[in-house]
Amino acid sequence: MKIAFVYLGPIKYRGRMFKQIKTLQNAGHECLVIHGRTEEVEPDYSVYSFPVIPIRVIQEKNKLLTLITQLLFNRKAAKEILKSQANACVCIALQSALSGALAKKKRPFLKYIFDSNELSLEMLPSGLKRKIWSVTQRIVLKHADIIMHAEQHRLEYFNKTYPNLAKSFLLENLPYYRPLPKKQIRDYTKAVYLGILTPDRYCSEMLEAFSTFKEDIHFDLVGFFPAQKYKMVLEQTMQKIDATNIQILPPLTHNEIYDFLSQYDVGIAFYKNTNLNNYYCAPNKVYDYIQLGMPVITNDYPGLKKIIEENKIGVCLKEVTPENIRDAIRTIIKNNIPANITESIRKRYSWESQENEYKQLFN
Repeated sequence: MKIAFVYLGPIKYRGRMFKQIKTLQNAGHECLVIHGRTEEVEPDYSVYSFPVIPIRVIQEKNKLLTLITQLLFNRKAAKEILKSQANACVCIALQSALSGALAKKKRPFLKYIFDSNELSLEMLPSGLKRKIWSVTQRIVLKHADIIMHAEQHRLEYFNKTYPNLAKSFLLENLPYYRPLPKKQIRDYTKAVYLGILTPDRYCSEMLEAFSTFKEDIHFDLVGFFPAQKYKMVLEQTMQKIDATNIQILPPLTHNEIYDFLSQYDVGIAFYKNTNLNNYYCAPNKVYDYIQLGMPVITNDYPGLKKIIEENKIGVCLKEVTPENIRDAIRTIIKNNIPANITESIRKRYSWESQENEYKQLFN
């Protein structure tokens, strides 16, 4: 079977799509990617094991113009799906999903899978942009054969809020199963936060928390700043506190994560409850931490509590404060929580645990 993936955004960070493609290629399918390129410099597509059809999408400062360019991309991508003679298409996120609906309308026998991944509409404030994407989603739901979700609560909420006739499929953002790395023997603990660096992720609270631990706890804040203004805020914070045990490091690509995280003992992932997508979050980094045998400190949201608290592999905080973060670190060390991350837990939260069911979608 020939399968076209459609994605709009920086391609190198799209690990969820790469894993889907690798699974399908190993099963004998032919895959290609239609990429809405937002990068100013064209990526080196030769590093990928699949052909890429790039379509330049300029992200304008004017939000309305950006919206128009995104919709135009979907029209062009639909033509590329049809031109490729693909038997199926997988559209990643709502921003690229209209392309699959337009192609399906022209070719009814095309298998159309919408990888919802996130609750896109719930992330948007009310206004014209949300209205337009709401109309777009209704069109998508009318034509999609299968809708994939990354988290069980998101799946249930989506089907209740947006009734549809498509088949629902849970595809969690799980990493590949790997042998546990050998931890370096040292007399201190290393903690890490990996992800976007914004106020919504409690970066300032983390810096304040770890600044008081001194030499026995080290902490690295790793990721990218969407806003330079906030980068300056954190740099100023670093100057005010005792940051001898703290570093702010640049973001990583999908292929770099495993080797990088193998040097840490505790993983942190926080999300402010500003919308239902955050409340029903399904963060890749939490699963990455687990796969590497790292206890997790995170929020007490439904999906996170089910993973972390029920398996006793970390601490879920009702309120994210520097003091609560420090207490969580102490709890992990005192109770030897890493020992609770068993082989069976690591296998359950690995990509391989859901691979066979995913392949069945294309039979």
